[in-house]
Amino acid sequence: MKITNEHFETSQPRFIAYLYHHNIKQGDPIKLYEFMIWITTKEEEFKKIHKINSIFSLKHGQDKFTEWLFEGIEEVQMSFSLE
Repeated sequence: MKITNEHFETSQPRFIAYLYHHNIKQGDPIKLYEFMIWITTKEEEFKKIHKINSIFSLKHGQDKFTEWLFEGIEEVQMSFSLE
């Protein structure tokens, strides 16, 4: 699948975080299974950091996990041109 500008505007936030973390730009090809592997790995990392078995066991865990995915992404990287 090739990434379009629409992916950055309408996709769920965790997928957008994946695109930013991997510096994927409009027109770049991706394989969705790579996102699935990445998000699963990131969830396991998040659970270890917070010493929890499930992100549901943390108050507002889903939201905190999504916010955590965006930590460390440089502002410059997030504002790259989609042209």
